Amino acid sequence: MNNISYYNSDRLIFWKTLKIKITNLKKEKKEKTPIFKTTYSLGPLQVKKSGCCRALYIGVIPVIGIVFKGNQKIAINFFGMTLCSLKRNRHTIPNNATAIREDRERTKKRLYINIGNLPYSDGRTGIPRVAKKLLEEGLKDKDIEVLPVYFERDSLQLKVANNYLDENYGLKSNKIDDEVITINSGDVLLNVLLDYIEVKGFSPIFKQIEKIDGKVFFTVHDIMPLQYPQYFKELTVERFEPWLRETLKYNGIITVSKSVMHDLKKWIKNNGINLKDNFTIDFFYLGANFKKNTSISLTKDESAVLKKITTSPYFIQVSTIEPRKGYEQLLGGFTQLWEKGFPYNVVFVGSKGWKVDDLCKKIENSKYYNKKLFWLSRVSDNFLVSLYRNSNWVIFASQAEGFGLALIEGLYFGKPVLARDIPIFREIGGNNVTYFSGNGYNDLAKSVENFTNRSYTYNKNFNIPTWDLSFKKIRSILF
Repeated sequence: MNNISYYNSDRLIFWKTLKIKITNLKKEKKEKTPIFKTTYSLGPLQVKKSGCCRALYIGVIPVIGIVFKGNQKIAINFFGMTLCSLKRNRHTIPNNATAIREDRERTKKRLYINIGNLPYSDGRTGIPRVAKKLLEEGLKDKDIEVLPVYFERDSLQLKVANNYLDENYGLKSNKIDDEVITINSGDVLLNVLLDYIEVKGFSPIFKQIEKIDGKVFFTVHDIMPLQYPQYFKELTVERFEPWLRETLKYNGIITVSKSVMHDLKKWIKNNGINLKDNFTIDFFYLGANFKKNTSISLTKDESAVLKKITTSPYFIQVSTIEPRKGYEQLLGGFTQLWEKGFPYNVVFVGSKGWKVDDLCKKIENSKYYNKKLFWLSRVSDNFLVSLYRNSNWVIFASQAEGFGLALIEGLYFGKPVLARDIPIFREIGGNNVTYFSGNGYNDLAKSVENFTNRSYTYNKNFNIPTWDLSFKKIRSILF
């Protein structure tokens, strides 16, 4: 499903999506929003631009395409097949850095929230959701101007995502295209979700921001690739330490919990890293404030799935399917219970991650799949709210976390929460959560069985962190 967007992705030039393209062209006439810019036309030949793509068409058939990728390379496509990838000119980013200047007509300080690839694609996973929620709260601020920014793939420039604001929040700018950021003294760039290639590759831009008296901060969600390399892809582990060392060269880091902050400080000390004067290390907590009590609408398909799930009371775990999240133990433990006649369902909500091919096959091949065991991927916010609302229990079996957003979301919806006994869950959940230990299927099964047989009293004095408080804490650190 492709929406008409200023940032239309490279998928539109592929042969296999020709049907989608034609459908969107029909929508174009209705909505009066051009999905393509025709830059050249000669008879049946057309050169068209679509966000990060350029394509040569014969009639409606895309023949040759140039795609500006997120890894700072250019892919050359022929009928949707990649022929080769080319490196970009090494002078482009340094030259872009010099284009970032002051704006003396502006009086308000600015917080630029780097939203990464969100303008191009939204996988609806945890960290992008953090960026979106902080932006939503920031847009309400009256004292400073908060704007989303991203590195545009074709120009490799850091730009204000004006069209993203228009498309997602209905906030129209007087600028037709996205514009290069300006930096005045005291302005801050907060990078919420940048990978190693971006942090290293765009360093000239970060240095230029500092040069004209702006500040560059990074959010660190965890340092688990250093602590638990067995849970991650080799490339992630290989790149993580260089990424972290690169972030320590600027003005500060904000972590998502005290635990991560302490882990980071310990790692810096153990590795003898010298930080610049006035380097800031602080933390904030992630929030949870969905539309808890308001009516929401679901699609026909979502309603049908929810109806099937709610035939019995159910547990829900919300997180990417990856090795450290405890899904293997959940599957084994609940299967043991179902074999004994356990009447309750379990719902896994999360996209498939890495190193879990065998596990995902086990889930889908379970005789209880889509009967008592449900796996949902890339759910909408409305559907996630409905799943939380209708659940009876929230479970979080993860072996390690930087925060554990689903735990707070479970408490936010007033659900009994069963979580693994690890320090970060104790930090954020306190006595409001029931904890379990042990890695065996039987350990999990016993804990779940005991948990469903006990009464639960919600602690009304427990202050659930909200995204409003999250943003205010970040603002107090940065300004």
